[in-house]
Amino acid sequence: MSVRRARQPEGLQPPPSAPVPAGAAADPARVEVAFVGSVVPTELAWTTRAFSPAGNRFQLGLLEFLSRGAGMDVHPFITLPQAAWPRDPSVLVRGGRVPLEGVAAQARLVPYLNLRGPKEATVAASLFAHLGRWARGWSATAPRALLVYNVFSPLALPVLAVARAWGVPAVAIVADLPFGYRLRGVRGMLERLDVRAQLAVLRRFDGLVVLTPHVAREYAPGVPWIRMEGGIHPADAGEPLASGAGTHGERAVMYSGMLNEMNGIPLLLDAFARLRGPEWRLWIYGGGPLERTVRAAAARDERILFRPWEQVPAEEMRLRQRDAAVLVNPRPSSHRANRYSFPSKLLDYLVSGTPVASTAPPGIPAEYHPHLELALDETPDGLADAIRRAAGHTDAERMARGVRAREFVLGDKTWDRQAVRIGEFVRSVARPRRAG
Repeated sequence: MSVRRARQPEGLQPPPSAPVPAGAAADPARVEVAFVGSVVPTELAWTTRAFSPAGNRFQLGLLEFLSRGAGMDVHPFITLPQAAWPRDPSVLVRGGRVPLEGVAAQARLVPYLNLRGPKEATVAASLFAHLGRWARGWSATAPRALLVYNVFSPLALPVLAVARAWGVPAVAIVADLPFGYRLRGVRGMLERLDVRAQLAVLRRFDGLVVLTPHVAREYAPGVPWIRMEGGIHPADAGEPLASGAGTHGERAVMYSGMLNEMNGIPLLLDAFARLRGPEWRLWIYGGGPLERTVRAAAARDERILFRPWEQVPAEEMRLRQRDAAVLVNPRPSSHRANRYSFPSKLLDYLVSGTPVASTAPPGIPAEYHPHLELALDETPDGLADAIRRAAGHTDAERMARGVRAREFVLGDKTWDRQAVRIGEFVRSVARPRRAG
């Protein structure tokens, strides 16, 4: 893996590692990594309102293959995602150990008080205590590093504090930046302060794994980084099916993901209204702030089918993606967050072999564009036209485009390959345990 300077697309050259203390016998083959995140085991997935299927899959895939093939001994420290009481019933989130699929070491659940206000402070204090015990208790001299998923203040600040106190390099995976807040009053002021804090701490990390280069270039110039937009688990690739071109005379357009403005749900509903004719169907699988809006649209238009994603097994979701005529990604470029994030659903879409209609926000690298039917303008008419073009391919065109899209994803975007890249990057900034 090559790592370049900030003005080039793949990242900065990391600084040389600190010298190994005299007499230390560091093992260059393994790196001890404390991972901080919000991943949960499958059996706990739908026990909380704060669960994010895309974020959970991202973390599970990364941890599994960092442990299996990237030379990392991973120790996960997890804050169970819970909406503050009373939205979630737990006032005290208890600690303990839980297994994660594919990860050798059990995850340590960090306890905290789930009340608005004390929640963030107790998460940070509890996490600092757990990470501090890990940092000072490890007696080996193998290189070590801290890895945190996203830079939410209650996670990032204790990670950086432990990094400085015990001389352990810290790397942040920046999957989301907090540009969706629209709160007013005192709460809105506090949220805006938190946004500034999250952006400011990016410069304090020893390395960044970003989904788009804009994050590193605009908010952390001079910090080493690599771009890694996500991955596909090899077991989820399956085989493409050619049945979606018009099952029973229908043209099904499918969306799966979070139902919010950032993901373009209003644009999608307006675009589908332009697709006249009883043969068109819109399948929406997901949940989120605009679920009520989607339910209302489905009540008005019998061609729209809505299914909350907790009711649909992952295998059924993959089969539905292969049955659809078109898969759609309607993220608008006008939403600020879409400059700094990548729609992970695109990897699932492309590996299915089904045509994909999409907008072209800045967070989608140009290498994906040849495999997408791009909306020429991000209006309801523009997206509807892209959907029509995608659905209008002949069977031979669908097959050829689907094969190319699958080869693109499976050639370089699987988790086993992505984890090796991240492992190499973390190893480049990791340091042995500091003497004394």
